[in-house]
Amino acid sequence: MTLDRRDFLKLLGGSLLLAGCRTGPLPLPTPAPAARLEPTATLTPTAAALPATLEPNAPTPTQTAPVAPTYTPVPAPSATPVALTTRISPNGAFYVQTYSGEPGIQAAGWSLVVDGLVDRPRTLRLSDVKALPAATLMRTLECIGNPVGGSQIGNTNWKGALFTALVEQVGLKPNATWVVMSGDDQYFTSVPLARMLNANTLLAYEMGGEALPRGHGFPVRMLIPGVYGQKQPKWLTRIEFTDGEKIGTWEEKGWSRAATIFANGIVESPKENQALNGQVFVVKGVAFAGEAGVAKVEVSTDRGKTFQTAQIQRGPSNFVWTMWAYPWLLPASGKYTLVVRVTDGNGNMQTKVGSVLADTFPDGAKDMHAVTVDVKNV
Repeated sequence: MTLDRRDFLKLLGGSLLLAGCRTGPLPLPTPAPAARLEPTATLTPTAAALPATLEPNAPTPTQTAPVAPTYTPVPAPSATPVALTTRISPNGAFYVQTYSGEPGIQAAGWSLVVDGLVDRPRTLRLSDVKALPAATLMRTLECIGNPVGGSQIGNTNWKGALFTALVEQVGLKPNATWVVMSGDDQYFTSVPLARMLNANTLLAYEMGGEALPRGHGFPVRMLIPGVYGQKQPKWLTRIEFTDGEKIGTWEEKGWSRAATIFANGIVESPKENQALNGQVFVVKGVAFAGEAGVAKVEVSTDRGKTFQTAQIQRGPSNFVWTMWAYPWLLPASGKYTLVVRVTDGNGNMQTKVGSVLADTFPDGAKDMHAVTVDVKNV
């Protein structure tokens, strides 16, 4: 019996499972979001190993928690703000996740069936999709199976046809309340119509200024704000309007039926076990909270005992990740665990330090990311 990665992890961790999303294989974490409209402001994920402990002050059964010297955390003087710009992930570095491999679709033979509870069913070619009113939007995409501090997250500019324009073209029956979307890879999922009826939902056919790469759903994929990649099928071949939910491919396996994004953050620099010296080190990373946006990012340098507010740079909308930085006045030599805590625009705050498998299945990681560093000041 051959187990894929998700089934293996499900067997390994019981209810904990590193999971499915809709946008190659899930790599182990190598690190790599937005509350008000601000000028598009551009960093690139760097790897940060995950902490071995599950809770702020407790070691695992097989590992002793690092002991930090007794000290009072002091933020570095921050009269001069750290320069932060909203990072764009290059297409070649953007994470890829598939359900059953990559279909060999050719643009010339591709079509999109739009049917169900509509007045005017249609079959569209790629040229028809491109003829619809379009928009280019910056958007962060994250896999529901992205572990704490993981790399299954990226941000870029997407261009595509407005879903609302397609709805106007086909006309909906009064009892249409759900949208079932299917891809050429035999994957499907459903989303409430009310969530999709906005100017941020696209039938995307460009990514990063180029035709949508094959691994990201060429020729057309769905792009829906506020939900994990699980709800955004690639290699789109059918959109069906229905009067009820249809339990999708990953939902049947126990994954969230809503797949709403939770607040999460990543410490991208420094890396796990990195040696630091000098007077000040600028701790940096990204945060994301989906539709609610990122309200605040805080950093602890004493394993979650106390937190200090970080500087942040929001993207052009809540659907774009937030860059953050914290200038740290380095203390005496010793081991220190840095923790990032994110609070979203609804006041929901992360509460505990996590590990790779913590709180990922069934609805996404919620725990705080931590890295341990070695300060060497003589």
